[in-house]
Amino acid sequence: MAHLTENHVLGTLMGLAIGDALGMPLIGMSEADARAALAGGARFLPQSEAAGGAAAGEVTDETETVLAISEGLTTNGGRVDVDLIGPRLVYLAGGDSRKWIPEETLRGLDAVAETFSFRVPLDEDAPCSLDLAIRGVPIGVVHAAGSLDQRALADDAEAVIRISSGSTSAITAATAVALMVRFALRREAEPGAWLSMVDTVLASEGFSERRGIEGTAEFEIGRAVACVAAAGRFEEAVSAAAQFGGAADGRAALAGALAGAWFGAAGIPQGLIDDLGCRIYVSLAAPWLLKAAQRRAGMIIDLRPRFDQPRPEFPPRQ
Repeated sequence: MAHLTENHVLGTLMGLAIGDALGMPLIGMSEADARAALAGGARFLPQSEAAGGAAAGEVTDETETVLAISEGLTTNGGRVDVDLIGPRLVYLAGGDSRKWIPEETLRGLDAVAETFSFRVPLDEDAPCSLDLAIRGVPIGVVHAAGSLDQRALADDAEAVIRISSGSTSAITAATAVALMVRFALRREAEPGAWLSMVDTVLASEGFSERRGIEGTAEFEIGRAVACVAAAGRFEEAVSAAAQFGGAADGRAALAGALAGAWFGAAGIPQGLIDDLGCRIYVSLAAPWLLKAAQRRAGMIIDLRPRFDQPRPEFPPRQ
């Protein structure tokens, strides 16, 4: 079991963004077309003009959402505050990222933008999309420092989902993603064992049953994990995940986050980092998210004075 390191936290965020950008131009493609597009190996391609014309190396809402949640966690010492995170997600939905966000998620964010009440009621019938499940990535990072509080991890995963969706299956999927990110960062098991470990934890939540249904977010999570388990290198995992086409950005983003957590940033080819559009922002975000995780776990003691509290009175010297 390994301790949480900056190399692996950076690998998680950088890997997610690289997978997202790798899959972006393949969104909606058939598996045959996606495989043909990436036949030359893992590299960034521009999106076709017909699909929107995004530049090579550009990321979608998956990365933007994870970074927004990471900002909120960093601001609040690694703890979820939906009043910090929610407005960031609403802002994304009103800007350039809107074109990437699935309709169901947009409806949820547009609705809470009217009230700024970020605790949507639970809804067992609401769908679970992959973009919602990926919100579990930064939750897994902040729960990778110190011992596991399984209840707290699940509560945090639920909180970031319910900012805009009451989907109980999305809450379960985000919890599963968070657990696997922790497994990868701490090297608690080989990638091939992660899904069975999650199935054991979420035995009563129906995650394993939905994972067998093609077209569900749970099915795509299983595909992403299988790509990481079969890979000997980071780039093999993200390339394999993107080559299924369809939801290529989300699937490859999740595979990239897990592979990056497992192999570390040092295991990511420099060329993929250099050609990533948001590489500088990700490089700045990772060490702060690591510190937030350590602070939450009590591994960092902040000796700076807090001006919202009265200064303690010391007894006079004799």
